[in-house]
Amino acid sequence: MNGALANEKYTGCARIQKTFPPDFLTKKTVKNTGQVSSYFVEQSQPAIIDHTTFEMV
Repeated sequence: MNGALANEKYTGCARIQKTFPPDFLTKKTVKNTGQVSSYFVEQSQPAIIDHTTFEMV
């Protein structure tokens, strides 16, 4: 990584279903590129930094 913040959880938000298991028998997960819905949840945990600082970094 190049030093930039990329994890939205630092701001107290979370993206749900970034990965998913296409076959429940193998239990392997793949990156979700639009195959299933993903959800953005705000205020899911206490924020470490504010959103403005996160975007600046």
